[in-house]
Amino acid sequence: MMRVKKPVSGAFGIGLVSAVAMAVILLWSKDLHARPEYAAQQKQSCMACHAMPWGGGPRTLYGKQYGSRELGLGKYSSQELVDADLRAVAYYAAQKTASQSNGLALMEAAVTGNVPVITRENGSELRALLTYNMAPLSGTQVREALVRWQAPTSEGGGATHVTAGRFYVPFGLRTDEHRTYTRIQTNMTLNNYAMGVAASTEALGQLHADLAVVNDFQTGGAFVSRDIAFGTVLDVRWNPPTLPFLVGVSGNYQHSTAQTQPYASSAYGVLSLDRLGLPPKGSLSIERVDAYHWNNGVFNTGQVNPGLPAFFVPTTAPAFLARVVAAPSLGYYGLAKLDLTRTFTLVYKLDFLRLDRNDSLTDFWRHGAGFEWFPVANVIIQARYERALAPAVLGRDTSAATQDDGFLMVRL
Repeated sequence: MMRVKKPVSGAFGIGLVSAVAMAVILLWSKDLHARPEYAAQQKQSCMACHAMPWGGGPRTLYGKQYGSRELGLGKYSSQELVDADLRAVAYYAAQKTASQSNGLALMEAAVTGNVPVITRENGSELRALLTYNMAPLSGTQVREALVRWQAPTSEGGGATHVTAGRFYVPFGLRTDEHRTYTRIQTNMTLNNYAMGVAASTEALGQLHADLAVVNDFQTGGAFVSRDIAFGTVLDVRWNPPTLPFLVGVSGNYQHSTAQTQPYASSAYGVLSLDRLGLPPKGSLSIERVDAYHWNNGVFNTGQVNPGLPAFFVPTTAPAFLARVVAAPSLGYYGLAKLDLTRTFTLVYKLDFLRLDRNDSLTDFWRHGAGFEWFPVANVIIQARYERALAPAVLGRDTSAATQDDGFLMVRL
């Protein structure tokens, strides 16, 4: 990923917020997103491609085959015992100061072992999974470290799983970018993990549900906080086989012994243009997140990447942070993809976050356009230029959320 940043400030009016809200209504009966969009297009469970019951993370053999874009798998990709993810970043800031990073870095170097421990003829299975990331930029650490049990399956019935260990929680529309505003809004990016137990079921076929109880979202499951006791997450999504969309709702709650409890809800959907039978192929994804008490830095700390206060509010603006710390927040996410060919896709992405849902002067926007190119199997080249707008009171070039982004990422 190559990122070149320059400062921008400003804000859009409430009219654009209304337009986004109208888009939510218009798109609600259609398909969405950039990895979830595959589920809407193919009408497959997310677990067809991923080891986690709720999608994301290490891929299965089918996931590798699907990701190859019919370009063929290599000798060492044709198995699912081992999965690897490699990304590099080149970063150069237009406004070079002592506090800004420049140069080359390894963004991600993660290796996964995914081993079936017990497999029975009735479909039940016990599987152990461990992922370790060796790149400091995204946290040199154990990521997933879990066991996953699959209950016996009946003919025509959906799978039921119990997952125990360390994992990222199944909240909202999953994206593979840690900077997505709606993920930072609730401290639930793909770089944040928790310890706990999750039950997942597709017993109703087109309806998938996940319920997780975890140690907490703040410490990533570390046994360090006496204030934050536990958290819960519920996610339900509907992916009807005869309709061109996927929709879902999520809720999360974190119990605290000393502070006001943070909680949030997400409503999301994906529309598959392919399934509409019209000439354009691609997808439209959208999500709305309402969060309460998640602006509090006690909870929203981040684990690898900055938490919400550090990402959006510079240290030079303590009064602005005090103004929004107890306020409910509102976030929107949108992603449009237009497939020009099997291996080349145009992309438009929108991030919006109002730190105080009742105050338009706390709006943060970021939107941009670019492309995804799959030159060979399971290699993705992404390029996008993004414009960022933030409250004028925060000044110019003061935080990650006030700067334009231009990036090029190569992912294997």
